[in-house]
Amino acid sequence: MSLREGEKTRVKEKPQKITHEQALEVIDTRKLLGLFYFAAPTGVWIGIDNLTGNAWTEEFHRKRKCLAWLRHEFEVGDMD
Repeated sequence: MSLREGEKTRVKEKPQKITHEQALEVIDTRKLLGLFYFAAPTGVWIGIDNLTGNAWTEEFHRKRKCLAWLRHEFEVGDMD
């Protein structure tokens, strides 16, 4: 399932849950700007910060940490 045409250029500033397939599209095309997350089959949460079109991605063991990172509440390097 791909992203609808109207969604491809709109900026989504609130983290949006998407599918793995949609995440691959966001990362590959970098056209849909915004904040995204999905649950990987391995049980981890993947966050994608594509506000600037760079598709920064991080992996988290807890959904709340993933969402906090997407809201820019902390940097991954600060987690130690």
